[in-house]
Amino acid sequence: MAPTTTTTSSSSSPHLPLIGPWRSPPNDLHDQKINNKSAIHSGDASASLFGPTLGGPPIHGTTHHTQFAPLLFRHFTLEAFMSTGCLSTVFHIPVTHKQPVRCALCEPASRDHNNNNNDAVTLYMENLKGDKVLTGTATVGRLDPIQRDASAVRQLLAKSMRKNSARSPSSIIKVNVGDTSPRETVALPFTKKLGNLFPYTYEEKLSRLTEPHEFYKREEGKASPFKRPIIPLEAYNILMTMTLDKAKWSSTQNANLADERAIAWFGACEVRAINGPIHPEENYTLSREIVHIGSTKKAESVWLETKLMQHAVVVADMLLQIHFLKPPQSSSSKL
Repeated sequence: MAPTTTTTSSSSSPHLPLIGPWRSPPNDLHDQKINNKSAIHSGDASASLFGPTLGGPPIHGTTHHTQFAPLLFRHFTLEAFMSTGCLSTVFHIPVTHKQPVRCALCEPASRDHNNNNNDAVTLYMENLKGDKVLTGTATVGRLDPIQRDASAVRQLLAKSMRKNSARSPSSIIKVNVGDTSPRETVALPFTKKLGNLFPYTYEEKLSRLTEPHEFYKREEGKASPFKRPIIPLEAYNILMTMTLDKAKWSSTQNANLADERAIAWFGACEVRAINGPIHPEENYTLSREIVHIGSTKKAESVWLETKLMQHAVVVADMLLQIHFLKPPQSSSSKL
């Protein structure tokens, strides 16, 4: 039987696989600056890393998260996923501006008949050639540690920890495992510019979503199950990294995770609602910790865990792998 193609639905737990429509996400970070220099999403920086092989600067990896939302909402329901949903994605191949991609949810690797809501579905995104842009898992519910460690990103972290148990000193990475940054207050106002890392307003970001939803809007969001607007899945990463360029790490009292000449690129990202959802224009307290530093032949990587709290309650968290590459080291579009 052919896979189902869908856009959105209020029904829950339909038959898998579910395959979404082709979308063309934009690169809205071409003006992003890191240390007052163009980031990988600009033409200059990506050209120095990839040369002509990629065909343009890559878009922000977590932009893809919102494209999964209609499928996740159909399978788990919107209310369940935005309250306790976890989306865990590992990025494999960069996507350029407006390049067509589509996403899919697939059968879980194993099924717990006692608690189907905690079943992890597998997922992927592909380009027109059939190449897997990303792979991952998604769940809902407050998972026990074993269930949580089975996510795609945490499996990747565990693999890196086994491989890099005795890491040599780095000439690129400037922080240490266990480093933290001071707690800070963050929010997503609708009309205020979000900073150098996200050089637009939240309202402008909403206008560029591949999968818009009424519940993300200021007024229409009051009709959501939560009686106020919610933020889309890709905005979790925005909220939890928008001030990363100003963080002061405990061992260095400096904001740099790595050598300023190194080019940063997301390798994997897991976002999880614990007591969700997250709402725009509300203050949250944010804390960060470096939980691992790994390496491959082409890059060194920082693993960053971020917690988002409100009134001393953890609302959401994020596990992010950031690769740092020196331009001469790679001309490949795949890590």
